[in-house]
Order: sequence, then C-alpha cells, then structure tokens
Amino acid sequence: MARTHGIRRLAAGAHGFPALSRPGADAPGKVLAILTKSDEPARRECKRLQARGGLHGLEFFSAECYRAADGAVVVERSAILAGGSLPALVERLAPDGILICGNLHYFDEDGTLSALGVPIVSVAGAPERPRPARPGARGFVLTDEGSIASCAAQHLLALGFRDFGYVPFSGGADWSRRRRDLFRRRIAAAGKAFHGFDDVADAPARADALSRWLAGLPKPSGIFAANDVAGEEVLRLCARLGLRVPNDVAVLGVDNRADICEETAPTLSSVATDLTAQCDEAVALLAELMEGGARRRVVRTVPARGVVERSSTRLLRDARVARALEFIRLHACDEGFSVRDVVQSMCVCRTLADRLFRSVAGHSILREIHTARIERAKEMLASGKRPDIVAAECGYSSTDDFRRAFRQRTGMTPRKWAHGPRV
Repeated sequence: MARTHGIRRLAAGAHGFPALSRPGADAPGKVLAILTKSDEPARRECKRLQARGGLHGLEFFSAECYRAADGAVVVERSAILAGGSLPALVERLAPDGILICGNLHYFDEDGTLSALGVPIVSVAGAPERPRPARPGARGFVLTDEGSIASCAAQHLLALGFRDFGYVPFSGGADWSRRRRDLFRRRIAAAGKAFHGFDDVADAPARADALSRWLAGLPKPSGIFAANDVAGEEVLRLCARLGLRVPNDVAVLGVDNRADICEETAPTLSSVATDLTAQCDEAVALLAELMEGGARRRVVRTVPARGVVERSSTRLLRDARVARALEFIRLHACDEGFSVRDVVQSMCVCRTLADRLFRSVAGHSILREIHTARIERAKEMLASGKRPDIVAAECGYSSTDDFRRAFRQRTGMTPRKWAHGPRV
C-alpha cells in the first residue's frame, strides 16, 4: 500500500500536550482523535498514536466524548477543551483530519464533522453509503467480517457438535446481519445444522423470545453471538434456564472485551479483533487522504487475531468437575456452604480438586462459589429485596461481606446496582 511522504514532521508541544499548530508551511497536519469515554483500549491507542504521529507528519489531539440525553456529543476530557460540546472543540482546533475510534454515525449524527469538509477515518462500525453531496473524503478501517466468521466457525465446529446458532446484536444492525450470513454459510459448508434467532426490538420481549429459543435449541449447540454484549446476554439467560455452559450450550462472542469476558459466569470465549493494526492502518489512510485532497470513500479491512478461549467453550470433559459445577449451582447459597463441600462432592483430595477445577473451568472453586452467589443476588436485588435480606439468603455471614464481594465483581454497591441502569 502506498504511504504518504510529503506531509511535514510533528513539532512537540509543552506540558506533555501537543501545541496548537499555527498556519504555515511547516505546520504538521492536525488530527482530532475522537473516542467514547471509558473506552480503555481506544484510549491506549490514542496515546500511542500521539507519540508516533510524527511518522506520518500528523499532530494528534484526543477527545473523550459521550452522547447526552438530548443527543448532543459532549467532550468530557481533552487537552484543549473539557466539559464543552464537540462543535466547540472543532471550532477551537480547526482540524485538518479526524480519526474516530468508533462509529462515524454515533459522533456525527447532526453533521457537525461532515460540514468541515476534511477527511474522516472511522475505526469501527459500518461504512456509510456513498453520499456525493457530503464534502471531504471518508475512510473506514474495519475488521474483516469473513475472518471473524471463519474464526468463530472453526472454533465452534472443533467442539464436535451438530447444531449451531447465531444471536444478533439488539437492534438489527447491518454488520450483525452480515456476520450471521457469513457464519451460516460456513456452518452449512461443514454439513451442520444452523439455527438463527430472529431479533425482537423491544428489550423485555427480546429476553423472553431469546429464552424460548435457547430452551428449544437441540442440545448440545454452539452459539455464535454477534459481539460480547450479546454473548453476555446469552450466558445470563442460560444461567436463568439452568442450561450448562458449555456442555449444553457453548457460547462465543466477538471483540474480546476484558470488562465483559472476564466477568461473566462462566468466562466468555471471544473472537479477538486487532485494534492496534486497525489504528495503524487508519492513520496511514488518513494521512493519504489528507495529502490527496480527494472527495472519495475508501474501505479497508484487517483480519481478526483469532479466538481467545475461556470457559464458555471449554468442554467439561471431566465428570468430576461437571458434577462439582452442578453441585455449586444448586447449593452455593446454602448457609455454611464452602469449598470443602465441593471437594467432598468430587470424591478426591483438596489438592487434586483444585488442580482439576482450574484446568477445566479456568478458575478456582471459591471463585465459582462467589460467582454463583452474586448471580443469585442480582436476581433477588432486581426483584426488590433489600441487600441485608439478599446477603442472608445468598450464604454471606454479614451484609458487609456481601457488599464487599458484590462490589469486587460488579464495580457497584448492591443498592446502586439495584437502582441503576443494567444491560
């Protein structure tokens, strides 16, 4: 791929931030990098790009933003402007190009960015349809959907199942449908049965419909979820239905988001995308578009890195561990229940029990007990029960112990979780 060489090098600014460039022949191209607040992977990439911007003659200014209730994009954190609106930041900086670590439509619903007429490159989402009336070049650097579907199919087919399903992302996005179609073709090519879940727009109705679909699936089945959010939803409903994961239903997500995959019960296997490679390609493309000045639309793709396997697709071939997991699910909230009870149910010594459990389930017996208790606690809190009652009924010796364990695993107190928004 051609690289841009004619853009000038970066001039470092004071106080750890790049200095605002003044117009002139020696000024580097100014790039506004926009990301969603709390997106830690994107934040790390933006810091890396700020340090390496000079390789492409670009000066990066990052801004963490979010959409307010009225739909306006608010700048929460930026070296130039904090607490203001995105239009105000754009006016202050006057960028020569824009890099979006997210979906272009999310940040440009009102056309503020498009109106600038400068090149915009998006790292995520789906490419917009060509609109000649919009000024400026558009670039999209996405993970190749074919590679995602191939990784997912190869991983799930290796389990030896005959039936496979797909759960779309809520809302029926185009990329989710495309992901489903590609996965379905690979399952059909392998001579296996495909079962697709038909999405329902209303959230409560979707949960009910998905529960019925999961209950009606042939067992065992391998499920490919459109992303980690949908995968977490499937795991939550499987627990509610009493389905064993992965022996009844194996679940695989996409994006490998640690804040989701490492916190589910069981932990969620996921197709890992390559954000670093996407951002590097996006910067090169943006530099190219800024140099060329053409009003065109470019789409480039980066292959997925592969599957990060966790407990949700790691078959429990050891009957002793499978028996222990079922025993924990049934008795974790009993008064006085402990690791010793689980070890006795496995009919082995403590050392062997720990080793077997970690090798098969991927974590300790104690963690599994706490996970089962917290999931039960969430159901009780959602039904309106007080934290002190929940603590007693979920096997905790005191409300303080329960509050501490709940916060460690959810990042919130039981009361805040019960009254706050939940996915």
